[in-house]
Amino acid sequence: MFFAALISFLVLSCSGEEQPDILSAHDGVFGALDWTNEELAEVSALHTTASYAKLMQYVANKLAMSDVDELTRRRIEKFMKVKRPPKFLESFLSDSDRKYLLQHHAAGDFHQYAVLLFERLFELPRDDAVTALRYFGHNSEADFLENADCYECAVTRLAERIAR
Repeated sequence: MFFAALISFLVLSCSGEEQPDILSAHDGVFGALDWTNEELAEVSALHTTASYAKLMQYVANKLAMSDVDELTRRRIEKFMKVKRPPKFLESFLSDSDRKYLLQHHAAGDFHQYAVLLFERLFELPRDDAVTALRYFGHNSEADFLENADCYECAVTRLAERIAR
């Protein structure tokens, strides 16, 4: 697959990161909610499998049942509105992919986890792949691919450039 080198780079840039504490992620915006271990496990599973619509609903339900102050409530609601993932990310993984991701994430195998995510991203239409790269914070790669006359050629060049 001609995307292999690019995927390898992106995987390395993701898999080298430490897994953040779930309550301190996103500047700790969700830390004000009173979570049980079971709820945190569910949040982790939904996030791991890019099940964002379900995750948003789960957090919204938790927020509705919480007794946080109004400022905290508005901060969480604003985050959920502003940081909502692109709609197409809800369906770019199959049920089989999601199961695979859960297994590898649970085993701490973030390399295989990231390989599958990026393979699926590059199966998306060009505009969606660029949007997803931006959403996941890979802005320079997204810029390079977005401005290319030939998407496949740009992916290959980007992979070669990164491999040096």
